[in-house]
Amino acid sequence: MDSPSHSSLSSHSRGLMHDVFISFNREDTSKTFVYDLDDALFKVGIHCYIDFHEGTDLDSEVLEAIEDARVSIIVFSKSYTESSRCLNELEKVMDCRGTGQFVVPVFYDVNPSVVRHQKGDFGQVLRDTAEQVCFRSGGEEKINNVLSIWSTALTQAANLSGWHVNNYRYQDKQVRLIVEDVIRMIVIESWFISSFPVRLESYVQQVTDFIENQSSQVCLIGICGMGGSGKTTTAKSIYNKIRGNFINRSFIRNVRQVCEENKGIIRLQRQLLSDITNTNVMINSIASGEMMINHLHGTKVLVVLDDVTTFEHLKALCANPILFGPGSVFIVTTRDTRLLKLVNADYVCTMKEMDENESLELFSWHAFRQPIPKNKFSKISRKVVAYCRGLPLALEIIGSSLYGRPKEEWKNMLFNMNRIPTPEVSTYPMLEKY
Repeated sequence: MDSPSHSSLSSHSRGLMHDVFISFNREDTSKTFVYDLDDALFKVGIHCYIDFHEGTDLDSEVLEAIEDARVSIIVFSKSYTESSRCLNELEKVMDCRGTGQFVVPVFYDVNPSVVRHQKGDFGQVLRDTAEQVCFRSGGEEKINNVLSIWSTALTQAANLSGWHVNNYRYQDKQVRLIVEDVIRMIVIESWFISSFPVRLESYVQQVTDFIENQSSQVCLIGICGMGGSGKTTTAKSIYNKIRGNFINRSFIRNVRQVCEENKGIIRLQRQLLSDITNTNVMINSIASGEMMINHLHGTKVLVVLDDVTTFEHLKALCANPILFGPGSVFIVTTRDTRLLKLVNADYVCTMKEMDENESLELFSWHAFRQPIPKNKFSKISRKVVAYCRGLPLALEIIGSSLYGRPKEEWKNMLFNMNRIPTPEVSTYPMLEKY
C-alpha cells in the first residue's frame, strides 16, 4: 500500500478534530485520487479522517470519526463492494445523514446507476461479499438480511447529488470543485451551529444540569416537539457534552424510520449492543434482543433513542432502564408527549417554536449568509418565514435551497408552498448540494 498523506495519517490519533470522513476501497486505484483530495482539503485547513484499519467490524474510534464528521465523502469505485468494511462504513454514514451530516458521493470510474441498482459485476460482488461475511455464522436468511442493509445504503447514497470522476486529464479540476463544495457545506453548517443552536443552549444546559443532579440515579430524559423543532440537534449536543463520562454509550438515530423496515428493530438492537459491548452481536429475534439488553444490567450507559413513536420501540431497545447501573442516562426524542408520560420520564424538555425575529434571523443566515434579508428580498422573506411556522429545520432547508437564486425562483417556490395546506418539513427535501 502506498503511504497515506500527512493529514490522513495523523487522523488516526484519537481525539484529533476532523471535518471530513472519507470512505473508499484501499485496494484499488481510487486511493491515488483520495490522497490528492485529502491533500487539497488539508491545504485549505480541512482535516480528513481516513480509516486504514483492517477487518470487517468498525471499532469505536472509526464509529466516532464518522459521527463527528461534518461531511462524509464516499468514493465509489468498481471494486467498492469487494470490501465489507467499506460497506459497513457506508451503512453508518447513511445513518448519520439523518442528523444533518452532509454526504457527498464520488463515482470514480463507475456509473452512478450501477451503484444505485447494483447492476452486473458490481451487484454480484456485493452478494459474494455478503456470503463471505456470513459464511461461518448464518444461512441464506442472514445473507439476504446483510445484503438488504448494504443494498439500501448504496441506493440511498447513489441517489444523492455527487461527482462523477472518469476523465483523468481533468482530475485536478474535479478535486478542486469537490473541495469548493465541501468548503461551502462546512460554512453552511458553521452558520447553522452559530445561529440556531445558540438558542438551544438553554435547553442543553437545563438537561445537563438535571443529569448532574441525578448522578447516582438512572434517569430517563424526554425531548419532545414538532418535527423539525430541534429535538435531534438538542439530543446530539447533550450527548456530545456528556459522553466523555461514559465508557458504554450509543446514539440510535431515526428509530421510527428504521423500525418501518423489515427487521428494523432487530437491526437497532444489534447496533445498540454492538456499540456498548464493542463486539459484533448477532440477534435472531426481538425477544432475544430484549433479553441480551437486559443482561447488561448493572452497566452504566448513555443511550440516545432518536425519533421514537411507540412504546414497543422503547421496550425493545431499553427494556427496563432501572436495571442499568447508577448514573445511566437514557435520552428519548419524540413527537408524542403521551409516550413520555407512559414511561414515567424523569425530565421532559419541550421544544418551543421560534418567534418571528428568531425565525427571520435563522432563515437569513441560510438564504443570504447574513442575519437580515437583503433589501429587495425583505417582504418575500417574511412570507416564507411565516409559512415555516417557527420550525428551525424548515427554515434551514428552504433558506439554503434559495441561496443565490433570483427573485423569480423565490416567487415560484412560495407559490408551490402555498398550494400545500399544512406544511411539514418532510415536504421539502434538502437540496443535496447543501
